[in-house]
Amino acid sequence: DAPLGSLTINNDDLDWVEGHAQQHFQAASDEQRELQWKDAGYWLCGPLLLLAWFSVRRGWSLNWNAVLLLGAGLALQPSPAQANALTDAFFTRDQQGRWAFEHQHYP
Repeated sequence: DAPLGSLTINNDDLDWVEGHAQQHFQAASDEQRELQWKDAGYWLCGPLLLLAWFSVRRGWSLNWNAVLLLGAGLALQPSPAQANALTDAFFTRDQQGRWAFEHQHYP
């Protein structure tokens, strides 16, 4: 059970939390027992075994290749977009020159 505390404007609430944490750690060290980690990762074994079982079936190698390609595509960072081909369509020569001058793109 976790004790409840109230929020205060000053540091009293933080001191209260720190005091309870100190008491908990002191009680745990006084008992000289090792704290057990509560792990629920074993619930993932069933779905992973099911995926492994389906992966050895005929025809699933193509699906795994698609998953690998999708993962690789998502992992790679795209290059920044360059709209230089559209500048002629949307900017006059004067606007293009001003932009090039501001960005120090001298010929």
